[in-house]
Amino acid sequence: MQTRSFRLPFSVADTEEGPIIKWDKYSLLVQFKSFENRACEIVFSEVSHFEFLVEDELDSKIFQYDGAIEIIDSQTINNLVSIGEISKEEISSFHHVVIGFNEIGSYLSVVFKGYATKHA
Repeated sequence: MQTRSFRLPFSVADTEEGPIIKWDKYSLLVQFKSFENRACEIVFSEVSHFEFLVEDELDSKIFQYDGAIEIIDSQTINNLVSIGEISKEEISSFHHVVIGFNEIGSYLSVVFKGYATKHA
């Protein structure tokens, strides 16, 4: 499996509160307070798949415990194509990112087309 860093404009390490996750019409809102006690928000759009995993469900040697990575040639995306959730023509516009919230020992895995961030 190949991965690369996925940069966010704020840290997900040592979150003070959250994350709070809200799902509505293929949009996934993730809100939390950073270790600096700043309100942070990520809105993922055109989400085809997401799951919240505990730390022993993923290999911490591959997945950052306190950061975000993108999975290149994601098997999850390939599975979504095989079941018709994502078309073959759209495959290159989707991303699979895993965010490690180390304070609570969990990961958010999400497949999406676009995203926006906001922080106070």
